[in-house]
Amino acid sequence: MSAVKPVLVDGFSISFAIRTKQRYLDYQKKYTNLNLNQMIKKHFLVLVMTGIAAIANATTTYYVSPAGDNDNTGGVDDPWRTIQHAIGEVDDGDIIEVAAGIYTETLSVNKSVTIRGVRNEGGRTIIQPPDGTPPDKYIHNRNVVFIGSRRKQGDLLKGGIEVTIRDLEVDGNANQYYHTGIYSVIGNATVKNVLVYNIYSENSDVSGIHIDNGGATIINCAIRQIVSRHNDTFLPGKNGNSVILSSACGVRITNANASISGTGIHQIDNGFLVPIKGDEEYKVEIDAFGIKATYKEELVLHNNTIHDIVSDQGAYGIYAEPFKDFKKPGIETTTVHISENEIYKIASSPVDQDELYYSYGIFLMDGNGVRVEENNIHTGHTTLKDDLYGPVIGMLVDYMGDDNLIAGNELTGLLVGLQCRNNTHIRIEDNTFEGIFFGMFVNITLPGDKMDDFVTKALPADIPFDGYDTKGALAAQSLLSEHLARSVSGGYDTKVALLMQSMLSQHLPRSASGEYDTKGPIITNAKWEIYGNHMTDGGFNAIYALVPFSGNGKIDQNVEVIVEENTIEGFAYAFMSFVSNRMEAVVYRNIFNGNGYGVYNIAPDKDADDDNGSKELVWNHVNAAFNYWGDSSGPGGNGPGSGDRVSAYVHYSPWLGFVPGTPPGQMTYYVDDSGSIQDAIDKASAGDIIRITGGDYEGNVITVGKDGITLYPGDSPACVTISGNLIVTDRDVLRIDIDGTTLCDQYTQVTVEGDVDLDGIELDVQLGFVPRLGDEFDIIVSDNLIGQFAQGDEVVVEYRRIFVTFSVTYNDPNEKGDNKVTLTAIHIDKSALPIGNLALVVLIGLVVVFTVLYGLKQRPQVALR
Repeated sequence: MSAVKPVLVDGFSISFAIRTKQRYLDYQKKYTNLNLNQMIKKHFLVLVMTGIAAIANATTTYYVSPAGDNDNTGGVDDPWRTIQHAIGEVDDGDIIEVAAGIYTETLSVNKSVTIRGVRNEGGRTIIQPPDGTPPDKYIHNRNVVFIGSRRKQGDLLKGGIEVTIRDLEVDGNANQYYHTGIYSVIGNATVKNVLVYNIYSENSDVSGIHIDNGGATIINCAIRQIVSRHNDTFLPGKNGNSVILSSACGVRITNANASISGTGIHQIDNGFLVPIKGDEEYKVEIDAFGIKATYKEELVLHNNTIHDIVSDQGAYGIYAEPFKDFKKPGIETTTVHISENEIYKIASSPVDQDELYYSYGIFLMDGNGVRVEENNIHTGHTTLKDDLYGPVIGMLVDYMGDDNLIAGNELTGLLVGLQCRNNTHIRIEDNTFEGIFFGMFVNITLPGDKMDDFVTKALPADIPFDGYDTKGALAAQSLLSEHLARSVSGGYDTKVALLMQSMLSQHLPRSASGEYDTKGPIITNAKWEIYGNHMTDGGFNAIYALVPFSGNGKIDQNVEVIVEENTIEGFAYAFMSFVSNRMEAVVYRNIFNGNGYGVYNIAPDKDADDDNGSKELVWNHVNAAFNYWGDSSGPGGNGPGSGDRVSAYVHYSPWLGFVPGTPPGQMTYYVDDSGSIQDAIDKASAGDIIRITGGDYEGNVITVGKDGITLYPGDSPACVTISGNLIVTDRDVLRIDIDGTTLCDQYTQVTVEGDVDLDGIELDVQLGFVPRLGDEFDIIVSDNLIGQFAQGDEVVVEYRRIFVTFSVTYNDPNEKGDNKVTLTAIHIDKSALPIGNLALVVLIGLVVVFTVLYGLKQRPQVALR
């Protein structure tokens, strides 16, 4: 953003100086006139008040050491023995300095204190619960460090305390009775330079750090070896079933504000001790999280490293959603910023290999104003086979509200890069996707009791797949499941196929019986903006935009998908869409290069009847103009060229003809008769070229206000017909190909059914042969023509050092009818050379002569004998 230049107002600095000086003089006079007693009284009162405040705010440091005694005073030379005793003795604001050593105790912190340990070469301060000792019935004893009030179940907690824990270690000692390393409730906790590890539980939630209500700042910590294991002992659930609802988290945030930065989280593990297969009596929900946050108003996750998160079901690097009342679009959140985190090795490894669960780098639900920027998410592995080591899905964002941004992230080697579903407004910008099988999937979930029937009609005859699954409701479900990665034996990798199939089909809401829920969620006026992303070396599809339709053939949404200035290379499908009559897909100024299809739009015949014989479905085309298709000739398939193909129902013209990787400069736009010349002109800038293939074009062609562009009709050569007017300016260029005397085949003619105003435009004839004297070429035909070319009545054209002079004949502008601009060859000079070329030849000749003479002069003399 450019800086705003300050505006200087005459006299401002002078008046400002006068006012400033006057205030200084008034101030000086006021205090000069005070008598000495007044000054003494005033300053004495200030000193007294300052001293009282200093005493009130004074902090005292107390000391704890393994060599201490709780009967001591807590001084530096008389330390206490246990940290819990120190907490009971100190006041709010005091510091407890804990020497290196192992403290076998659990803590309950109910005061605003700082507990500071040692983690250096001189030793470590380690807090751990007694080995194998079960907790008592108080809640604080289920945690190694509990921050809140010491209470029994049902008692109110003391809120508002400020606690700092720093420079120490919390070792859970693998004691299954202690589920959390540090648990803070209601108050505010600062945890800095703390290592939390070896937290273990059976059949219960387990966390390294848990922040419940209140808030927390977690800085430069390390959290590892957080393990939950489930045996065959289950808790009774509803209807006689047994239920396990538990998870393992590095950091758990519940209805709290939190900032986590510079923290490493790894070795979070959740799974079974005893495998459970095929037993419908058990509902098992066990997940593992690096960070799980149900935040209140503020969540900042910055520069953390999260890896080796493994579960027998779902695994998540970061999971974040608003808590309770905040959990819906439209609720404003103060700050949600997830930036510069590295996330990898997030893996789901189900016990029953017939089931397949998901692993996510970042999973976001609900909220507004969320920023996800410059994160690095990768698999930490190189294959997509049975030894897949995720995350499988880099990011998933679901039901997000307004003004959400995903920018500058790097996603590498994943099965799915970014999955967006049911979002109101999200902008995806400047991200890098490399080696990803399925780049982006964006969709709206709509109810659909007749989805199967409509999908059958939605598949065009030329769809490049063998078949589809009518029970899957989404065409892409079966397309993907039938054509995914193959195993080493050559067969389909059913594990990966199952994942993709169910990933897509899960977006349709289902009723309790498993049928499609016709009363599913509806998002209105959704908008996705996908700008400037770089997607390379992929697999199936870079971007897939899906908006299906409801069972009655009507759409209740207005959905806009904008895909601009992305670079997509090496995918089977760069952009695929399933477009309804209320979805607008705009795919502009992208570079499609080396993909099977640049744009593929799945849509049925717009006149296809539904089951009731009505024709209510009106299918949109995808507006895919102004893209580069891998070749200047344009897209293949339904397009005229040999670049990446386009399918039916895609508007691809005008398209760009620049070469990717070249410096910015003159841009070339290509138009065929499926597109609009005026659209290309409107997008072009000064100096750009509009190349127009032969054909019939609707509308006016007006270049006014572009400060000089080149119109190149015919494009090697052909005839162009314009149904409207042709109005140009004196800064423009009209380029005409003349390769022979045959109209439309060897030279270009522009027929304008309206008016032509040349207005001094420059004529640039691209001559491809030597005409004979008297050859005529009608290059413009119009009902009404005014103005002349900049060259006037004669134009001189050079072809292979031969100069041809054409006379230019303009019909009488006062005559209505078949007015023409005709070029007639009146002079051909085969001997002349351009002055510049002649000078060059003379110069080269002089250089040669000089070289020869100089060489003779410098030749050594040989004595004859």
